[in-house]
This record gives sequence, structure tokens and C-alpha cells, in this order.
Amino acid sequence: QDSPESAAVVALLTNKCAVCHTGPASKGRFQMFTPDGQLGDFDDAAAAESIRTGHMPHSSRPDLRLTQQEKDLAVRLLSGN
Repeated sequence: QDSPESAAVVALLTNKCAVCHTGPASKGRFQMFTPDGQLGDFDDAAAAESIRTGHMPHSSRPDLRLTQQEKDLAVRLLSGN
């Protein structure tokens, strides 16, 4: 379902996750984006859990840190809640 919140999460994933999780060489073998940069088919629940626990974005990338509001929104929508 396309909603403003869904669009916000897609933008967030594009801006914060695509840098490391695009194409077959994705870090952690977790590919969220296709080689041409399109949002792909990935395990939403695993992504939500990685964000919820603070495992992702990785702490070595402070430029990709999420605000608490971004985390809450991403986790809620990726979890289907």
C-alpha cells in the first residue's frame, strides 16, 4: 500500500541502506536493492529487527545513523504493524 509513511520508509532505506546493501556484493549478504538501485525482495522482518536492535545501520557509519523517529517508523512498517 502506497502511503506517505511507506514513501518515507522507502526514502529512508534508499538514503541509509542502499549504500551497503545493493546488488550481489551487499554487505552481510543482505541485499535490499537490485543492482540498478530498485528496492528488491528482502526479509522485511530481519531488516526491522536489525534496525530495532541497533545492529543496522552499522556503528562504523555514523553518517548513516537513524533518528529514533526514523527507527520507530521503519520498524513499524517493516514489521507490518
